[in-house]
Parts: sequence; C-alpha cells; structure tokens
Amino acid sequence: MGRERTRGFTLIELLVVIAIISLLITIVTTVGAAALAGGRARQTQDTIRAVDAAVTTYLNDVGTVPPAFVPAFAAQVSFNGSEPPQPTRESFAAYPLLDGVDLTNGEEDRARINSIGLFMQALDEAGLGETLASVPAESLTRWDGDADLVNETASFSGDPGNQPEMRTILDGWGRPLRFVHPSWDGPVTEEDNMGNARAVGSPGTPVDAIWSQGGAPAPGATNYWLEPGRAPLGYDPTVPADFPIMTVRRNFLTDQDREAWAGTGEPIGDSDGGYTIGNVPYIYSAGEDGDPSTLKGNVYTTEPRRPVVAPAN
Repeated sequence: MGRERTRGFTLIELLVVIAIISLLITIVTTVGAAALAGGRARQTQDTIRAVDAAVTTYLNDVGTVPPAFVPAFAAQVSFNGSEPPQPTRESFAAYPLLDGVDLTNGEEDRARINSIGLFMQALDEAGLGETLASVPAESLTRWDGDADLVNETASFSGDPGNQPEMRTILDGWGRPLRFVHPSWDGPVTEEDNMGNARAVGSPGTPVDAIWSQGGAPAPGATNYWLEPGRAPLGYDPTVPADFPIMTVRRNFLTDQDREAWAGTGEPIGDSDGGYTIGNVPYIYSAGEDGDPSTLKGNVYTTEPRRPVVAPAN
C-alpha cells in the first residue's frame, strides 16, 4: 500500500497569501499612523486650551491684551557661569510679540520668533505666571535665540541670536505653539502696508517692527509696522540695543507660491496669516508638517478669520 502524498501550496496560493499579509500590514500601519496623529492633535488641543485660559485670565485681570512689545532679558548680554548677573535696565530689550520671523540679519539667518515664550514673559510681568500651571510639564521646555530647543540640563545658550533664550510650550509634534497678537495679525509685509498684492512665489518684503528713524513717521512711509508710541516706556526705537529684533515679516504662502517659489530656502510660510476676532489673541499649532500656511493640519481651539490672498501675477 503506497504512502499518501502531502499536497503543498501552489505558487499562486503563496502569492495570494503574501498579498493578503501585505494588505493587512498596510491597513494596520495606516490606521496606527492616523491614531498617533489624532492623539497628538488632541494632546495639542488640550495644551492650547490651557493657554487659552491664561489668555482669558490676562484679559480679565489686566483689562487689555498683552503689550505688542515685551521687555525681556536681552539676548546680547554676556556673562560667565550658568546664571545671569543681577539685571539692570540695560540688561533688557523690547521684543515683538509676533507670530512671524526675525529677518534683522537677513533671510539666510531667518529665525522664528518665540511668540508663546514672550506671552509667558508677559504673564510673569503681570504676576499671572501661575495661570499656566495646568500645562503638562512635558510640554514645557527652553528655546534659544536662533530658534533651537535647549536641553533642560544645559546652561544658558552660547548662540543666543537676536532674541533671548526663554521658555516655550510645545505642541504634540515637539514644536513651539504660536501666539497671535491683534497688533500683528494678518500678513505683516510692506506689500500689505501698501495695499498691494505680492508677486506669486515671492515671500513678501519685510518691514521694521516699529518706526526707528526718530520723530514722526514720514508721510506715506510703508517700511514699518507700528508707530513709535507703541514702544514700552523707557525703550527707544532709535537705539538698536533696545529693539534687537527690528526687521520682521509675517507672510502666508499659497500652493501657487510653492509651485513658483522664488525665495530663499524651502517654501515654508511664516504663519497661518490669520486675523484675530474681536481683538482677542489666539493660539495654534502648525501641525504635523510644521508649515503653518498649509492650514490643513493646523490645530486650533479658536478658528481665526482667514486671509484673503490674491497674489499678483
């Protein structure tokens, strides 16, 4: 009596099994990535709500929005050791509470302004620092002047840039949240000052944060954003040390801009270009891609008024 032969899988059957396994892996990976992104977005929204509460407390207790320029320990002050010296008036400078970029040293040295850190500084100055107690500890870190995260165990940054090393609050993707002040909302460019549309693919022309040439602004001048009267008491816009971040920009890029990009580096927008509603500041995250002007992945608890963009051809 002969032995029964065991039937193996045919090549076609093996290929079908492999295809099914590959499909299952793809589904699991996609669902897992979506769940992870959703979890980070929810974490970010929770953090933003905690900052929203601090904004509300500030508005109620102080009776106005934070200042457009926040005095803080000056980035250019040098010292030895891990702790700064006893501060004097000259140890401080005024920094724009702007969700945008510092271009004082040119486009090649462009650095994002730590707007959420400056709001934290304004809270401290108003005696309201404890209003951020509900922000998760893992979302708090330090941010140096050339826009790098600083290890909490490190001493003060050796490369401060134009802005001071300050605390910041991170979103679920490890990037600082963004604070939009009503004095700096919408696009902040010379084209916007002139009422002109910028060329497609152009990042826009930066402006001086405040009129810095002494006296009253020249009639028709469009190369500055705020009047000299907006300077904090005791700070002189004509003195560079008082306003180390002078050249700024807050643009908003469209898909057409990215396709025809003529700027320096990658076509990443400075901001979401949004406007505050009722002059109330809002906070947002640039989401997973880190580009605030793509909008699709941005995380908000309060939706801003969107910019109407009609670039010139």
